[in-house]
Amino acid sequence: MGMRAFTKLKVRKALAGERFTHWFPLYFGENEVYELSTEEYDQHLDEMVTHKKKIDTKERFEKHLKNTVKFLTTGSTHKEYTYEQVLELMPKLITTHIVDMMKENRHVSILSIRRLFNFIRVFQYLMAQDPKIEEEMNKKIAYFLQGPEQRHKNNTPNLGDI
Repeated sequence: MGMRAFTKLKVRKALAGERFTHWFPLYFGENEVYELSTEEYDQHLDEMVTHKKKIDTKERFEKHLKNTVKFLTTGSTHKEYTYEQVLELMPKLITTHIVDMMKENRHVSILSIRRLFNFIRVFQYLMAQDPKIEEEMNKKIAYFLQGPEQRHKNNTPNLGDI
C-alpha cells in the first residue's frame, strides 16, 4: 500500500483484514527520475501555466524511510536520524515477522514471505548506505562469540537483537 492511501485515505486495514497503525516504505530498486506536470490558470497572465517538478524516486524513498525509522524508534520525525535507530528497529521488525509466521500468528503465505524479504532488502539497503550499521552488528556478534558467559540470557536477553 502506498503512503497516500495511508495518510490521505486513512486506510488502516490490510487485505487479509489485519489492522495496522504504522506505514513502512519498501524498496523495490527504483532509481528513475520522472517529471510531474500540473497545469493551472494564472489570472495575471490570463493563460494556463504548466508547472514541472522533478521527482527522484530513490531520494523520495530515502526521505520516507528515514522519517519512518525516526518515528518508529523515537515517536517523532523531527529528531535526528542515526544508525542506532536502524539497529533498534530492523532486527526487531524482521525477527517479529519470522516469529509470527512460525507461531502461525500470521498466515504463512507467499505474501508474508515476500514481506519478510522486503524487510531484509530494506535492511540491506540501509547497511549499504551507512557502513556503521554493519560494523556495529559485527561488534555485537564478536562480543557474543567471546565466551559462554556472553551467550547467557543475562548478557544477551534476545538473540534477535544481536
